Amino acid sequence: MKKVIILIICFLFLICFLLIGYSLFFKNKPLKISNYNCSYTLPPNWEYDDSKTTKDRYTFVNEQNIIYVEMSDSRYSLDESSNFKDSIINKLDVQAELYSGTLDVKESKTKNDDIYYIFTIKSDEQDIIYYYIVGNKKYVLVFSNGNNKDINKAIKNILKTFIWN
Repeated sequence: MKKVIILIICFLFLICFLLIGYSLFFKNKPLKISNYNCSYTLPPNWEYDDSKTTKDRYTFVNEQNIIYVEMSDSRYSLDESSNFKDSIINKLDVQAELYSGTLDVKESKTKNDDIYYIFTIKSDEQDIIYYYIVGNKKYVLVFSNGNNKDINKAIKNILKTFIWN
């Protein structure tokens, strides 16, 4: 009888060890996304949310945090990226006025030398940040439901690993 109990306990420890090992191995891998338009990676603690995702808008969640990645066509070529920026400024200026805020615009490049713009609406209530990665007659918009360390790290990771397909 003691041997059976010892075997059962050993078996339970083995199952627990395998489950914990599986969880650590698979849960700590970055989330790699590749679709018809682009590829990018999110940190391990983010999950793809199929229930809120559409053909052109991918949704990722981490606890209460949400990041959206939208893909769309644009009428602007890469040579006209400043015109693209100006059209977004015109749209977001209206939104900034609604929040009694100001609009700040910065330009940067991904590791693959793709232009992206950071549009920040600053108000007393909150800061709203939009990241537009500009392609040739297309763009990707990355935005979230907030502004905290996890969100900022994930968005930086998207920008760092972003590649047009």
